[in-house]
Amino acid sequence: MVTFKANRSDPELVPPALATPREMKALSDVDTQPALRFYATGVEFFRHHPIVDDGHDQPENQAKVVKDAVAKALTYFYPVAGRIRELPGGELVVECTGEGVVFVEADADVWLDEFGNPIMPPYPCVDEFLCDPGDTSVIIGKPLVFMQVTRLKCGGFVIGTYSCHNIVDAFGHTQFLKAIVDIARGDDHPTVLPVWGRELMAARNPPNVSLLQHLTPSKLSPDHPVEPNSAAQHVSSSTDHMVGDYFFFGPREIAALQHHAQLQYSSTAFEVITAAMWKCHTVALGYVPDQNKKACLLMTMNARGKWKRDPPLPQGFYGNGFVYLVV
Repeated sequence: MVTFKANRSDPELVPPALATPREMKALSDVDTQPALRFYATGVEFFRHHPIVDDGHDQPENQAKVVKDAVAKALTYFYPVAGRIRELPGGELVVECTGEGVVFVEADADVWLDEFGNPIMPPYPCVDEFLCDPGDTSVIIGKPLVFMQVTRLKCGGFVIGTYSCHNIVDAFGHTQFLKAIVDIARGDDHPTVLPVWGRELMAARNPPNVSLLQHLTPSKLSPDHPVEPNSAAQHVSSSTDHMVGDYFFFGPREIAALQHHAQLQYSSTAFEVITAAMWKCHTVALGYVPDQNKKACLLMTMNARGKWKRDPPLPQGFYGNGFVYLVV
C-alpha cells in the first residue's frame, strides 16, 4: 500500500471575495441536533487535465485556482464564512462575520494512479489530505470549513475538507464544492445558486404532534443510551465491539444478493442492500426473536427531490435536509 507525507503550508483564512451582509442567521431544528455537532470529512480526487497554449502543456497552480474560487464562492455561501454562536438557552445561530474558511496548500510525492482504479475507500494515508481542525466535536466560534488542496506528482490534486455538520449535510457540502468547481473552471457564478431557507426544516411553533410512538431516533442516539436493564433495551444498540468498515456494492454484488435471496418480486438496489445489511447486523448481535427485545433499524431519508414535502425544499437548499426513519 502506498505511503507518503504531505508537505503543508501554514493555514490561512480565505474570506469572501466581496463584501457580504453582517447578520445573524437562524439554524433549523434539524441543523441544531446535538448529534450533528461535529465536523464531517470529505476527500475528492481530481485528475490532471493539461492546459494547452501554442502547443505546449501549461502548468497550473491548482491550489491558487481553488483558493480564488473558494473566495468567490463564499460571496454566495456567505454564512459559511461566519461562525456559530450559542445563545442563552443553548440555541445555535450563525453570525455572518465574513472571517472566512481555513485554507492550506500542500504537496505530496505520490501519483494519483497509485491509489488504484477505481479509487475506493479506505484511502491510504488519508490524514495527509486533511489539515488540522482541532477538536472536531467543538463547533462554537470556529471556522466552519477547513480545506486542504494537495498537489500530486502527476499534476492531479486532492481536496480534503472538514465541514461543520450543523451548516451542511452531505448534499449541501457537495453543492458548495460544486460551486467552487464551477467558478474554478471560469463560470461567473455557481450553476445552482444557494438557498438558506432553514425555516423550511424548523419544527412547528407551537408544536402540533399528530402521531406519537414509543420509538424515536433519540433513543438510538449515542447521546441517549438505553439502560442495560430497561425493558425497552434494543439489541441493535451500539456496543464497544463495533468497528467501522467499507463495503462496495456494484452491479455484480447486487445481482448476487438478489440471486441468493431468490426474490419473488422486483426490488431496488437500496432495498436489497438494506435487507442484507440488516440481516447481517441482527445475526452478528445475536438477536433471537423470543428474547422480547427490539431490533431497530435507523436510517436517514433525504428531504429533497422526490419526497412529497409541502412546500418542497428548493433546489439550492444546502442545509441539513433529512429525516430519520426507524423500523
